[in-house]
Amino acid sequence: MFKLEDKLPKPMGKEKIIYSGKILELFEQKMKVGEKMITYECVRRSPSVRVIIDTNDSQELLLTKEYRPELEAWDYRLPGGKVFNTLSKYKTYLKENKDVKPSAKKAALTEIHEECGLNISDPRLFYIAQSGGSTIEWDLYYFISHIDKPRFEEQNLEVGENIEPNWYSYKQVKKLSLNGKISEDRSVAVLLKYLNNHTKGV
Repeated sequence: MFKLEDKLPKPMGKEKIIYSGKILELFEQKMKVGEKMITYECVRRSPSVRVIIDTNDSQELLLTKEYRPELEAWDYRLPGGKVFNTLSKYKTYLKENKDVKPSAKKAALTEIHEECGLNISDPRLFYIAQSGGSTIEWDLYYFISHIDKPRFEEQNLEVGENIEPNWYSYKQVKKLSLNGKISEDRSVAVLLKYLNNHTKGV
């Protein structure tokens, strides 16, 4: 009798690295499906962090308006960036079975300070959005921080970064999420989950 498990892809042997860069690599993995052999091509990237900063009293969230070369346009985004500066450091974590969450939390603090000139304390992990596909491995760690609405201090941006932070009402964030102004779809999904948990009728 046919069993579904017999048709599930099973890794065969070690993966083969085709290309390795600073923060990502392309590799092949032989897979056995029933009696057939197929090859998966997959991109692995060092994980990133995103931060939802909510004001304590005015129901506003922090978004950044950032020029994205790949879009050739301005995009609204949650502040954030890489958890590890190199893929090799991330792979060392994986080999040693280290928990990525403490490093992701540290990255959240750093990215908020650099991109927005804000200092936050004790951000809470809200969600981990995994790639969900067989062709890319790239996790996004989402943190939440509640603060009194502060002024933005001086940014510390990298060369080529053009980032403008600002506060947006819950309704504005929902509108930006639904009309395509926020292009990172995983962040759209997480923002809508957050708003659904914190608002009624927005």
